[in-house]
Amino acid sequence: MPTDLRLATLADLKLQLLIAPGDPGRDTTLAALLDRVSRIIERFCNRNLIKRAAYTEYHTLDESRSRIWTLDFPIVAITSIHESTDQTYDSTTLLVDSTDYVAHKGEGRITRVSGSSRISWDAGFERSIKLIYTAGYDDDANTKTNIPDDVQDVCLRLAAIGYREIEEKLQGLSERTAVGGAQIRGLTRELSSAHLTESMQDQLQAFVKMDRIPTGERD
Repeated sequence: MPTDLRLATLADLKLQLLIAPGDPGRDTTLAALLDRVSRIIERFCNRNLIKRAAYTEYHTLDESRSRIWTLDFPIVAITSIHESTDQTYDSTTLLVDSTDYVAHKGEGRITRVSGSSRISWDAGFERSIKLIYTAGYDDDANTKTNIPDDVQDVCLRLAAIGYREIEEKLQGLSERTAVGGAQIRGLTRELSSAHLTESMQDQLQAFVKMDRIPTGERD
């Protein structure tokens, strides 16, 4: 598991802002900005981009179909998939990869098969499919190397905008009173999705979860 859920590194943000790598004076503010901006981007994309702990997901189908989509993607690994009309999730209902289903990991699509033939998932039964999996861009080493360049670029650009706005406001505040950490955190929270420029939104479009047939849920 990554130690943070930021979409870019502190070192890269310092480079973007021409701040010396060895200067720790602004690290707290910059880290808070990266946290804030990463959440803004994930909300815009309508999904978690960085891999978290395993998800347990249940799917209910109201009509027959051969494909389901996970709530998050890309899929990193599938721990198990059960299909049961009475929610008996044991060895008798466990599906086998490539024999009972095929996972298209990049888009989070799972197709039900029987051997080489595509078949339908059980429909009309509450939570007939139980899926345990991990998804998102793997960043366990906290290097951000697996996060797409466009996502990192938008994160850094948006954080830089926020930093410059905060610096201007802090300068005005410091002329009247001492500035504390609470004020800095408050200014950081003023950054919102409204700060995403049109070019930033265009860069992120490829990562936005589009409307899908809503069959999955989590507890």
